Amino acid sequence: MINLMGKVTTKLNSHNAGWTYCLASIINERVDYDIEFVNDPKQIHMYKTVVINNGINYKENVWNFFGGVQQITLDYLHELSKYKGDIYCFNEKIDFKTLLKRKEITTIPNKKVITGTTISKKLILGDSHSLSIYKKGWGINRLDGKTLHGFLKDPYKYFDKEETTDLTLYFGNIDVRFHLMRQPNPELAVYELFAKLCMFIEEITPDINVTVQEWLPVEDESRKIPGSGKYKGESYFGSKEARQNLVNLFNGLLNTAGTNRYPYKVQKTWLTYPLDFNHMEARQSVHIRPSSYLHKKTFINDTRVPTLL
Repeated sequence: MINLMGKVTTKLNSHNAGWTYCLASIINERVDYDIEFVNDPKQIHMYKTVVINNGINYKENVWNFFGGVQQITLDYLHELSKYKGDIYCFNEKIDFKTLLKRKEITTIPNKKVITGTTISKKLILGDSHSLSIYKKGWGINRLDGKTLHGFLKDPYKYFDKEETTDLTLYFGNIDVRFHLMRQPNPELAVYELFAKLCMFIEEITPDINVTVQEWLPVEDESRKIPGSGKYKGESYFGSKEARQNLVNLFNGLLNTAGTNRYPYKVQKTWLTYPLDFNHMEARQSVHIRPSSYLHKKTFINDTRVPTLL
């Protein structure tokens, strides 16, 4: 596994590294290959297959070269031009031709990158926080930035009902941070959102085994959030206590309805209020760090951790 724009992130305090280990686990599960993380372009010729992982924020053919194209990118392109094996990427397509838009790049590999998917019949579906509940043997579809409200407008756009046997849903943390407290009656908004969720679950069960993840506890307001993590210039709307009350309300409804009426399982949150910064990404971010993931032992600690070259 390589990153065309730098090193493959593996530090367990990085949300980006969570994606690295998740992707490696999915590949290992499907083809029984042990993925090794390579940070030296010349080393790729030792392997029959190269997987390009440009990081969790990479989108199809959008190359964010902060500070300009670095030498390691040029070196990777040079070595890939000579590479004899297959080249893969996952979810987001890679077309080397789009790199020619950069004046620093004049030569690209004459090879097609095969695009794979992280989706499978047992699927974790949610926003960027869903990575924190990934577990070995499952697929995952991250809809970064998607609210529960937005997902429920057209849920079948994001998964194939006929090709899914098990579905774990993890949406709602963005609703709590930015949207619910701006409603005229935030508590009523939670009830209405939960009712829509239950209607959707009724539509897909009993054909699909559904699990819903409880909402994440709210962190302390002293947490600094970068501009990219804000909405309308704000890190959140509503006080810590008010937002946590909404979390408690949703989680309470989830557990009561799951026990008494609706055919889904509840996956309890494994973290306590207020959310400790030691569980969060080291950078200024709202995400959980991989060392605090719910199922980290299934695909990070208890598996054969790849060797760094």
